[in-house]
Amino acid sequence: LNANLTNYPNPVSEFTTFKYTLESNSIVRLVVYDMVGNRVAVAFEGFQAAGEQKINWSVKNNNGLDIVAGSYIYELQVNPSDAAGPGAFE
Repeated sequence: LNANLTNYPNPVSEFTTFKYTLESNSIVRLVVYDMVGNRVAVAFEGFQAAGEQKINWSVKNNNGLDIVAGSYIYELQVNPSDAAGPGAFE
C-alpha cells in the first residue's frame, strides 16, 4: 500500500472519493468510524488489483441513511494476496 491515502472533497458534503495505490492484488476493506470509535459504515469491501485505486462513497451508513455532519475517522485494511482475483460463478 502506498501511504498516500487521501479523500476529496474534504470536508465532505454528499460524497467523497478515497484514492490510494496498491502494490499488489489485495482484498481491501474501507471502514468509517465516528469519533467515539463506533463503526458507521463499510464504504468498500472486496478485491482490487495492484495499482491506483479510487473508492467513491456516497456518505451513507450501512442502512442507506445519510450520515450526520461531524468528524469521522476512516481505516483502510489491505490484505495482499497473490492468489486473489475477480470471478463470476453461475
